[in-house]
Amino acid sequence: MFAGGTKLGFFLQFARRGRDKIQTQFNKHPKLTNAVSGFVTFSFGDILAQQMVDFGAWDKKRTFQAGLLGGAMNGVCLHYWYRSLDFAFGSNMKSKFGIACKIVLDQVVYAPFAIISYFSLSIYQKSKTKDMNSMKDDLKLKVKDSFTTVYLADCCLWPFVNFLNFRVVPIVYRPTFIGLAQLSWQSYLSSASHWDTSSTKITVSGGGGSIDLGSSVAKKNPL
Repeated sequence: MFAGGTKLGFFLQFARRGRDKIQTQFNKHPKLTNAVSGFVTFSFGDILAQQMVDFGAWDKKRTFQAGLLGGAMNGVCLHYWYRSLDFAFGSNMKSKFGIACKIVLDQVVYAPFAIISYFSLSIYQKSKTKDMNSMKDDLKLKVKDSFTTVYLADCCLWPFVNFLNFRVVPIVYRPTFIGLAQLSWQSYLSSASHWDTSSTKITVSGGGGSIDLGSSVAKKNPL
């Protein structure tokens, strides 16, 4: 009984020290700490997408590049984005109007930016020639075929997450809180970003007429 209590006390003391060190790093180096958490989250999300969603061999280069994007997004973009929102609408976490405005702006401004950034990375990864004009055309097709689906999925998850983020999470921890929430989302986004598109036309005929369902279809064919 005494030995068990001693082990539990040691574990709790170790956990508190670890928490204090993490808080110190967040306060001293918020961008760096959030960048590291973003790198880990995006990388792990891509690994899950490759192994559990796409069922392909692990592409380490793809995972590393996804991690770099996560470091930039969480360590730089989100860092300044959240500070801009607090500057515009205040940092009062009890203001219903301020929280609502931040959630709406995040969905209208930041969410499309984040989705298209990931699409751009996937287009770059797939391109063999790295020709800018060709990649621009591929990105336009990717946005046309997949953006609406991914954005609607984004709208089902992130308003709720951002309500918690703006309501209870201090600003210095927000990118990392979002990073934790991103884990499952990044798996989906990584997989969706690597769907290939084709210009196959689907037509349903019947009753003396026909209905064109679209000129392009997204095919789940990852790298």
